[in-house]
Amino acid sequence: MKIVTAAELATLSADTPAEPGQLLAHWIEGPHTADRLDVGVVTLSPGGLTPPHSHDGGQVMVVTAGRGFVECAGQRHLIGPGDVVVCPPGEVHVHGALADEPLSHLTVSTRGYVFPDGLPAQ
Repeated sequence: MKIVTAAELATLSADTPAEPGQLLAHWIEGPHTADRLDVGVVTLSPGGLTPPHSHDGGQVMVVTAGRGFVECAGQRHLIGPGDVVVCPPGEVHVHGALADEPLSHLTVSTRGYVFPDGLPAQ
């Protein structure tokens, strides 16, 4: 069992990349990219976003700080602290921070992720 306190989560969520448009992942468990859970705190600096991708086992994101968006099938939804996003397995999506503030979220997934061209992510 691993316990991450609220204070530790807040510290990880506040660790924002110095460069604009960047992503930083702090892995709490993993990444295993297997049937085991991958759990991490991902922080994007203002304007940062992921490339389009999907998760073979799906993904759950819980916003821990800041504001941003998730986009799927051309629909963009704004997200903020406490919001929960559930992406089913294979659903191609993008998530990112707004231009004027960072975004941090807890991510939980299994079995890795892929880019739409089919190449596995490293």
